[in-house]
This record gives sequence, C-alpha cells and structure tokens, in this order.
Amino acid sequence: MSILRIFYFILLIVQYYLLIPVLTKLATTNGLLIAFAISIMSCFVIYYFRFFTDFALPLYIYAGFFSTWIVFFVLGMYLRKKSPNISNRMLIVFTMVFLGISFFETIYEYKISGFIEISVSAVKISSFIYSILLIILLFKNAHINVSNHKVLIIIGEYSYGIFLSHMLLLIYITKILELILGGLIAFSLIYQGLIVGSIITVGSALVFITRKLHKMHSIKYLGF
Repeated sequence: MSILRIFYFILLIVQYYLLIPVLTKLATTNGLLIAFAISIMSCFVIYYFRFFTDFALPLYIYAGFFSTWIVFFVLGMYLRKKSPNISNRMLIVFTMVFLGISFFETIYEYKISGFIEISVSAVKISSFIYSILLIILLFKNAHINVSNHKVLIIIGEYSYGIFLSHMLLLIYITKILELILGGLIAFSLIYQGLIVGSIITVGSALVFITRKLHKMHSIKYLGF
C-alpha cells in the first residue's frame, strides 16, 4: 500500500465540502433514507467487484468516493437538528446485534477471499448499520457528563489527529500484529480489537508528542 494512496480521505473531505449545498438539503428523514440507499448500493457495487470479478478496485476509488460514506455525513447533519424517537435499550440491542453480524461477515469474507485486508475493511453493509446505530446512540446521549472519564475526553480531543494518521499507522500495526499473532489473525474479534486499541493508543501518542513539540504549528498546519 503506497503512502499517497492511504490518504484517500483527504479527497473525500474535499468532495463533501464541495457538496455541502446539496447535502444540507438531504438532512431530512427522506433525505437520510436516500443517502442510506446510496451508501448501500455503493457497498453492493464494491461487493460485486470484490467477489465476482478479477478487477481489484483501488482504495481511493471504493473508499475515496463520496457515495460510499454519504449516509454518515448526512446523518451527522440530521442529528444536529433532530433526535430519532428510539429508546436506548433498542439502540443498544440492535447495535450489538449488528456488531455481531459484522464479525461473522468479516470471518466469512476472510474465508472466501483469503485476504485479511478485504475482510477487515469497514466497507461492509453490516458495519455501516452498526456504525449508524452507534452514532445515533451517542448523539442521543450527548448530554451525559463524561468529565470524570478523562480517557474519553482525551480521545475526543485527539480524534482528528487519530483520524488523519490511522491509515498510515494501519500499515505498520497490521504487519506487527501478523508477526505476533500468527494463526490468531483469522479470529476477527481479537484481531480487530487489537488493531483499534493500538491505533487509538499510538495515534493519541503521536498527537500528544506533536503538540508538545510545537502546539501552534501543529494546530495551524495539521489541524490538531
């Protein structure tokens, strides 16, 4: 994976900024359903190329095109104006259900493709639905005071820096984990949990060190 290719999300961010006038009009219930349909259709197209053709879609195409992730951008704007009338209990139950489905889908994709990079990709319908439910749950409970949970506050403050560095870190962290875990790599729950934890930890450390070196330049040129 080339260094330039991993920063696909920069192209993604530019697309969304250019599309803001259109996307703001989708921040309604019907608009959100349209955005959801577009993202799901994008997943089906990616599935088709991934499992039924010999053509390997480049990362910056399947993950760097606005249609794949459009539901999340629209969902964020929608939740700023309206909170869905769904109980926390229902949200938690369905979030856990789709998290489980996502794990099973990951294992299944690994078995049929043999490529861990494909199977752990976030571009999966089950992962999308899980993420949507989790985002709604978090927005719905945004009023809860987390001032006593210092780790969560730090991760929130460092989140943009973690986001910017996560693909670069992913290259090296996955290689290290493959060497350490060996056969355990096929167990998605263990593997993905370690990847997430490692990226958050190392990403937070990088943001902390960068700020310590020169906070003004870090914020001005890197955004964190």
